Amino acid sequence: MNQAGDFRSSLERQDRAEAGEPALVTLLEMGRLLESEQDARLSAGERNDLRRDHTCLLYMGFTRAGQRLLVVGSGERNWDL
Repeated sequence: MNQAGDFRSSLERQDRAEAGEPALVTLLEMGRLLESEQDARLSAGERNDLRRDHTCLLYMGFTRAGQRLLVVGSGERNWDL
C-alpha cells in the first residue's frame, strides 16, 4: 500500500471504530505524504494531482476531529510547500 493509502486506511479505521465524528483523530507520518510529492520522477501534472489528493486527505483528517487532533511526524521539516 502507498503512503496515501496508509494514511487513508488509518482514518477509515478510526471512523469505523466510532459512530459519528470521532473525539480524537490521530494523523501519523504526514511527512511521508509531503516527501512523496518531491519525487523527481513525477511530472508536473502528477505532482499537482498528488498534492491535491494529499490536501484532501489532510483536510478530511483535520476536520473530522470532534475534540482533539493529534499530529505526529518525524524528521526534518524542509518541505517546499
